[in-house]
Amino acid sequence: MDSGTRILDIGCGHANLLASTVGRSRRPVGIDVDVTALTRNDVIRHRVAASAERLPFERASFDLVVMAWVLEHLSHPVSAFSEIRRVLVPGGIIRVAMKHGCSAFGNAKARAVVWNFPDPIPQHREALYSTRPDLV
Repeated sequence: MDSGTRILDIGCGHANLLASTVGRSRRPVGIDVDVTALTRNDVIRHRVAASAERLPFERASFDLVVMAWVLEHLSHPVSAFSEIRRVLVPGGIIRVAMKHGCSAFGNAKARAVVWNFPDPIPQHREALYSTRPDLV
């Protein structure tokens, strides 16, 4: 990654988590649904109030998309990944970080972790897949 890398930080908030990464680029763009957090972001100059599920950018706009502690908040993660694919250049990179214990496929441990800590906006979601409906 160099200073010309076009980075999209999905769920950038106030930029504590990825400041060292996005700070290397001259052109980072951040989106978040939390407008208050966006206004407190002093790392990313180009900030947009938007959802990962409907990215307001042209096709192939970014070289790198980062998403930290966001996936578990999405109502429609498949839509978000479709949008990420659309805005990434061919051969672009996506980096996703999730809270330890959470899984995109869910399990009993993830459910216990997700539903037992404060979550002001909006709520954690997890996709649980099982052949046993009594576990979902």
